[in-house]
Amino acid sequence: MRILIVAIIAISFISCKKDPVTPKPDPDPTPNPPVNDTRSYQQRLSDSLFKLAQQVYYWNTQIPDSASFKPLGYANSDTLNGLNAELLAITRTNTFEGTGTSAKYSYLVKTSDLYDGGSIANAITDQGKVGEMKMTLDGKENDLGFTLGIVPVYYSAVNTVDSIPYIKRDSSVVYVRKVTNGSPAYKAGLRRGDVVANAELDYGKYGATPLNNLLNGSSAKLIVYKTKTKTRDTLATFTKAVYTFNPVLKDTVVTVAGKKIAYMAYESFTTGTNSQPALDASFSKFSGATDIVVDLRHNGGGYVDVAKYLINLLAPQSAQGKMAFAEYYTATMVNKQATLLKTQPVYLNNVRQNYSYYDIDYSVSENTTNVNKGKFQQLQQYSYHLLYSK
Repeated sequence: MRILIVAIIAISFISCKKDPVTPKPDPDPTPNPPVNDTRSYQQRLSDSLFKLAQQVYYWNTQIPDSASFKPLGYANSDTLNGLNAELLAITRTNTFEGTGTSAKYSYLVKTSDLYDGGSIANAITDQGKVGEMKMTLDGKENDLGFTLGIVPVYYSAVNTVDSIPYIKRDSSVVYVRKVTNGSPAYKAGLRRGDVVANAELDYGKYGATPLNNLLNGSSAKLIVYKTKTKTRDTLATFTKAVYTFNPVLKDTVVTVAGKKIAYMAYESFTTGTNSQPALDASFSKFSGATDIVVDLRHNGGGYVDVAKYLINLLAPQSAQGKMAFAEYYTATMVNKQATLLKTQPVYLNNVRQNYSYYDIDYSVSENTTNVNKGKFQQLQQYSYHLLYSK
């Protein structure tokens, strides 16, 4: 089976391997303060976080010394807020690949983090960004469940099944870009490609404000034009709610020139309990397909374990036992210089093991396949054809 994967994926904070440079750790890299240490509890935590980052953060060679970074300045009576601010500052020290001062780390957002008193906003500098997050990773969401786009009407007027009738060629139409499977909008019958026909939402007359109010509102009543059936439908009012979504937006099999091609649009690498049944259901429909298109244009990443699961679904029998991907660690960890890891015991299934993270071998051989463009790049060595598109 040939595989076409659309879009660059961001599944974890692993990046391509850089030339190893071992940073110079601060003297006395121990979290235990001397007896006469006059620093506050919060200051000692801030110092420990900084020293740990110097040893295990992937871009640790970019972190300045403590005299320049001043970790104690992030100590706060609100301990968690202070540590989150320091962590964000550390992640902005990396200037690799022209990324400037953007934060370089990943965290998993769950519905409980965003609603009912969740505290994930502490890790985000712009509190308004929290409201813009439209996808969490536990398979639940709390919104209307759709996004909109604006396009000149003549883009579609080319005698296709999706063409939109128009009076003024240069006018613009509001169309549905995405509908989350299982959302209130999906249950009401809204689908990708529908054209919003409400007079009060006319972009040409009223601009984007009414559309923003619609997307941020608690309910919606839409009139839509279905391009395929050439019908105008009034949908029942649907209301914002917490719901469980299906991360597979769409799956189908089409026949082109006698060849069966499978297609799957996958929205998020959610938890295994949410993603794996959905992926299994989709792949059960693909029997006999010779090619597959995996559409990740709306996918923002998620759990690495679920990426592994998808790789195994895509890989042929000839890939059995072969390496799918590799993880890279800091030279400090590989060279057994991350001594702070001695204080970090390993837990498996909530059971403490008799060894620490320092005892783990983090070495990766030089001939290991690079992971820069996501786990799926590894399938290239098995004669798969991939396309990455922004």
